Amino acid sequence: MEQRLNNSEEICPKTAGGEQQSRKLPPMAVSLDNLEKGCVKDMLCNLNEMTSQIRNAWRLGADSQIKSPQLVGGVEKMVIAGMGGSGIGGCLVQKFAQTECAVPVIAVNGYDLPKHLNERTLVVLVSHSGNTEEIIACHQAAKQQGATCVAITSGGRLAELAQSDGDTLITIPAHLMPREAIAYLTIPIFLIADGFGIWQMSSRRLLDILEAVNDVIFCCNEFVLEKENQAKQLARKICGKAPVILGVEGMMESVARCWKNLLNENAKLPALVNTVPEFCHNEIEVISEKNIIIILRTMTEDVRLKKQIAALEQLTAEHHIQTETVWLMGKSLLAKAYGMIAFGDYVSLYLAQLGQKDCSRIPAVDSLKKLV
Repeated sequence: MEQRLNNSEEICPKTAGGEQQSRKLPPMAVSLDNLEKGCVKDMLCNLNEMTSQIRNAWRLGADSQIKSPQLVGGVEKMVIAGMGGSGIGGCLVQKFAQTECAVPVIAVNGYDLPKHLNERTLVVLVSHSGNTEEIIACHQAAKQQGATCVAITSGGRLAELAQSDGDTLITIPAHLMPREAIAYLTIPIFLIADGFGIWQMSSRRLLDILEAVNDVIFCCNEFVLEKENQAKQLARKICGKAPVILGVEGMMESVARCWKNLLNENAKLPALVNTVPEFCHNEIEVISEKNIIIILRTMTEDVRLKKQIAALEQLTAEHHIQTETVWLMGKSLLAKAYGMIAFGDYVSLYLAQLGQKDCSRIPAVDSLKKLV
């Protein structure tokens, strides 16, 4: 009787030399309901604990005390610098600020800060390892312009600089990979801004976020069978396609970018990312049946956006291009965002299982950092 394994490999007959060979199973033969021990299983266990991570991250941000005589009169602008997973917080906060406050918030993903900073500028530097070259450069630039700095890191050179310069240091756990530590790398930023009156982060917001994320965990964890698990179903649909992740204009743009990062790093899958309506003015020309379009939507969209999305769905259907819609559920925009990030994380890990990828390693990124 032929026996098929549930994990990513099938044992083949022995060779003439007596050695066993292994070959990868085709994606349709890979089960998502009986996951064996391995990196996907381990990362799913960490994801299932995301609500605890959110509570701890909220406490870290709330307990931080930023003492800066320069900012007694208030913050004129806020700059958030981060790369990769550590840069998602800046993007989220920037989009959130567009509708929540009058203080300009600028997200930086590179070496250079804006040249118009001053002593009334708050610069938040985010680096999980604390050794990100670009963020070390941003710290130096912020100091040269007289800005107040806050460092969010697990250690490394950034922590050393923050301590020696008397900057506020928020130390996050080091045992998680950056893509597993989204809450630690983002939520303290919201609390820092709250401390300066840029906006209000009440306990009600925390409860809303926890509720939205908990709902996703309840419905999408690995113990929920694929026939009832929307994250597993979407992963199966994406497998073999080139995904295009579209966020509705605003904060969902940042969520879409987070999805792309997770698909890149966990599932080793190329992905395009954009917003509606911007996508409809350029990339729409180059998509084909090889693509799958995933639209992250909210129930509070502008009527003009709804009209564009309806037209896009009609056009893609006519050209036999698969389109999937994911509705963001939650009592607030921030709750929707974190719930959808958790959902995207599940999708990426199930895709890693289907593609039999090692989601625990990012060898190309690590190699490039060594070369730099």
